[in-house]
Amino acid sequence: MTPDELRTLMNDLVSRVTMAEDGSVSFAAPTSEELTVAGHPTDGIAQLLDAPWLEEMITDVVETPDYADPSESPDQILQYARDVIVEYIRKRFTLEG
Repeated sequence: MTPDELRTLMNDLVSRVTMAEDGSVSFAAPTSEELTVAGHPTDGIAQLLDAPWLEEMITDVVETPDYADPSESPDQILQYARDVIVEYIRKRFTLEG
């Protein structure tokens, strides 16, 4: 997986984070089929979906509003939730080849 492929994967994951009108955040975790159809490399898909930290990342994304300052705007909280994905991937994903 190249750095560009990793960026594309991160962008795909980030685009799945949404916020409801009540301020709750959701993250639709992708399936292998969805990622394959989106054109992501097989090795990257396997590494992501087999990662022992994937469920923890999903939980952290969804719980982001619980840790945000009450004065933060919904847009800022949504950005924080999206940043959780970027940080997890950057810290835990390895590029091979």
